[in-house]
Amino acid sequence: MKWQPIETAPKGKKVLVFGLVPGYAKRMTMIARFWPQHTLEVAEGYEDEDWVDLSESGNAYMPADWYEEVTGEDIPAIRIVPTHWMPLPPPPEEDKTTTTKISKEWCIRMALAEEGMEIGAGLTAIDPVCDGPLEEEI
Repeated sequence: MKWQPIETAPKGKKVLVFGLVPGYAKRMTMIARFWPQHTLEVAEGYEDEDWVDLSESGNAYMPADWYEEVTGEDIPAIRIVPTHWMPLPPPPEEDKTTTTKISKEWCIRMALAEEGMEIGAGLTAIDPVCDGPLEEEI
């Protein structure tokens, strides 16, 4: 895989990009995608900003542009200025034992965090969302 000019990148698909993040002095490599007009909704709390692109129905969207793919709730999209791109490599082959263990631990932590709890001695997590009932002493 070789870096290609950003003008040749597919629109609406996650790719690896190299470019600038406004406000940072150096170039970065990141996962990003181009979001066409009226496809990327504005994060809650940003609807009244002057840069918001309002649809005819009044929905608030980010302007059509390249954005870093940020995963997380309540994180605004980060607009970037990429110069080059390349396709994402395929994911590594899955080690089911490791993946399952990590997934269950993550799920337990998230379930507890939603309830305002942290992992501590003596807590038992039983959550059907976490791949069936999990009964682990954590």
